[in-house]
Amino acid sequence: MPVIKSAIKQLRKNVKAREKNALERREVKKSMKMLEKYLKDKKYEEAKKQVAIVASQLDRMAKKNIIHPNKAARKKSQMMKKINTLGK
Repeated sequence: MPVIKSAIKQLRKNVKAREKNALERREVKKSMKMLEKYLKDKKYEEAKKQVAIVASQLDRMAKKNIIHPNKAARKKSQMMKKINTLGK
């Protein structure tokens, strides 16, 4: 544990940020699992709506530097590839 006052404050900030980031990561994972469920059940319309939601969440996370922008782009690309194969 830090002894210096500013380091203690920074530690508190880091803990809060880590909790908030973890919450956002869990939300995206939950959304992606819903998308996978729709794809598995071949529900094309619901899957298309869910892709838009997940893509928005990924973009927001990349903008806030919670995940790397390339990872967000890669995940969106993978999702779109799955949706396009289902739509055909």
